[in-house]
Amino acid sequence: IEDPLYLHYAYEHIYSHIGNRVLQRHAAAGQSLRTLFIGGGAYTYPRYQKTIFPNVQCDISEIDPKVTLAVNDAMGLADFPGDFNIVHSDARQFIMQSERDAQYDIIYGDAFSSLSVPSHLTTRTFTHDVARLLKPDGLYMINMIDSWRAARFLSAFVNTLDEVFAHVHVFSTLDGPLDDERATFVLLASKSAIDLDALGTRTNDFQGITGRPLNPELRRQLGQRGLKPLQTRQL
Repeated sequence: IEDPLYLHYAYEHIYSHIGNRVLQRHAAAGQSLRTLFIGGGAYTYPRYQKTIFPNVQCDISEIDPKVTLAVNDAMGLADFPGDFNIVHSDARQFIMQSERDAQYDIIYGDAFSSLSVPSHLTTRTFTHDVARLLKPDGLYMINMIDSWRAARFLSAFVNTLDEVFAHVHVFSTLDGPLDDERATFVLLASKSAIDLDALGTRTNDFQGITGRPLNPELRRQLGQRGLKPLQTRQL
């Protein structure tokens, strides 16, 4: 609570490694900065971002007002000096009802029901609306949990992103083989090319946290999984 720059999870370090670079580039070009967070949770990353970029406008769609109340009371959000535009609404409604296009530099997806992203936040219709709200050089980053052995949900969502965005990359937060029962992945989607030079290497940018992009062959395998008929078994 005392250190808003502390990030614990590997996916947050991938967010910062890539997202900070995007915001720095946009700020240097004279653009006003605006980001949207799908899901508030502990408001950890919005606080981190506001500390690094005090002038960024952070919009946050958090479906449960009691989550925000708990974070205000127990996790120091009420005492944080930065301002947030917090809307207690389902993110799909918030995004679909937004009338202003091309307004966000980055949209962060971090909404979960148990261990899975709510399915209505992964549809083609929703993804088109996300793309509509991104600046031409904006970025959509989503945190997902799935088993690499199956990865059916991850694969299906990646294929949906491929239908909407010209550039889609998949990061694993693991440093070893992708054979764990469950792993965290970060998906990057954009209309314009993303500069991935030096990303995924074990550099100080990751501060000792693991993370790497899937190589082209693994990325191809992942896309194919979502195209195969689901195998069922008789009980």
